Amino acid sequence: MVQTPNLIGKTIAITRALNQAQETAKMIEELGGKAYIIPAIEFKMPDDLTPVRTFIEEIEAKKASYVIFMSSNAVEFLFKEAAILNLSKKLEDGLNKATIIAIGPKTGETLKKYGIKLDFLPREYSSEGIVETIQKMGLSNEIIYIPRVKNAGPTLREKLEALKLKVQEIPVYEQILPKDGDLAEQFVNDLASGSIHAIIFGSAQSVRNL
Repeated sequence: MVQTPNLIGKTIAITRALNQAQETAKMIEELGGKAYIIPAIEFKMPDDLTPVRTFIEEIEAKKASYVIFMSSNAVEFLFKEAAILNLSKKLEDGLNKATIIAIGPKTGETLKKYGIKLDFLPREYSSEGIVETIQKMGLSNEIIYIPRVKNAGPTLREKLEALKLKVQEIPVYEQILPKDGDLAEQFVNDLASGSIHAIIFGSAQSVRNL
């Protein structure tokens, strides 16, 4: 007999950004647990959208043939910024001329929502999976564009450069520390009292911020 795991009587803290925590909270509650949302990270647009404008102009002019999206956040922020710049149509047209690679199905669904075709999805939903996909494509000396979080880790870029690819990273959003100090203080008190049984971290930045 297969037992269904349950979280009855357990309180699980979720440190993801508020707009992303609801899905995880629902899963916890469906298993009988109590979701405790404590955002340890927030997202914002960069102050300077010049790199975004340049990227859209280049992709619309077919100077960018390969684009990798590492998260749904990158897609959402890129299209919000294109709207602010009045370049939404150019962005859509440009992306649909390029070869698009998404790190996972959720990112692929977000692209689809904006009318963008997805060409490749890696077997493994990770940076390693992206690199494996690129290797199978047999690319060399191509420019790979990656709209992503500002100050992203260097692993993917370094591995792609090792394949003799030119990598252009476009910062389309930033990760910042939430400003609600009262909420953080309450979380520390609840954690110390033992009323929180587990913590879910969605990123290394969430760990550092907490």
